[in-house]
Amino acid sequence: MKLDTRLARDWRFRENQWKRRARLAAREIRDGDASNYETFSPTTPLAVVKMLIVMSLLHGLSIASVDVGDAFLQVPQTPLVLIEVPLWALHSGEVGNGKRFWVLKRCLPGQRVAASEWNKFFTEICERHSFESFQGTIFRHKKQMAFISAHIDDLLIVDSKKFINNLYKELPKELRLKIEGLLQPGDDGSIFYLKRELQFNENGIDVSPSSRYIPKLAELLKVYDRRGRTAPHHGCLQIYDPEATAEDQYLNAEDAKLSRSALGICIYVTL
Repeated sequence: MKLDTRLARDWRFRENQWKRRARLAAREIRDGDASNYETFSPTTPLAVVKMLIVMSLLHGLSIASVDVGDAFLQVPQTPLVLIEVPLWALHSGEVGNGKRFWVLKRCLPGQRVAASEWNKFFTEICERHSFESFQGTIFRHKKQMAFISAHIDDLLIVDSKKFINNLYKELPKELRLKIEGLLQPGDDGSIFYLKRELQFNENGIDVSPSSRYIPKLAELLKVYDRRGRTAPHHGCLQIYDPEATAEDQYLNAEDAKLSRSALGICIYVTL
């Protein structure tokens, strides 16, 4: 299999300064590509995450949020995959002997099978540490009350502080990890998981979306200094009839994209 690649560049704030970052990515995912059994990767429903939080409250368990660094780059390629030697590598002068292709040994971001292969790879790691999968991305320890929620490379670990600390000493032997939190009910502090804040206090755990989303929504829709409304909907919605709507009243492509972005934020916040 021959895979097309590109350099994906962005800025990241690291060590109190902005740093330019570039990474090799595959150009295999296209808009409209249908998923199939080989490319499908399960994710953790929010309802299940809430159940794990409730279990931590009922049994006095600790919670830690763990980020896996460069998750896909740690997954071995299953088939033989070739990539053309990029121009930036050729210009560096470090690639000689007339080589035109590299053999890709690990999965890349943007590769169609990367997410599903990562799920298989992480499941095998969990099994080696006595965890069994019982919901696709939820892993339960076979001997004690310990759980891992894996939303691709974002992990939520629920168990005693001692167990999580021991597990965090073992997992870095196989994965690059960054841990946040390790708090239990009654502690004072917060951790982030899937862009939601888990705020610990003496009464329990409050789950709230990021505070940045409401200002972002207002900025998208250019809503400034508007008066409040008692009913959060437009009156036209009551009489809307798609059959009776003239085509010139439809949103253009740019406005439709804006509407979808705003609606997506609203759906996220309502959870």
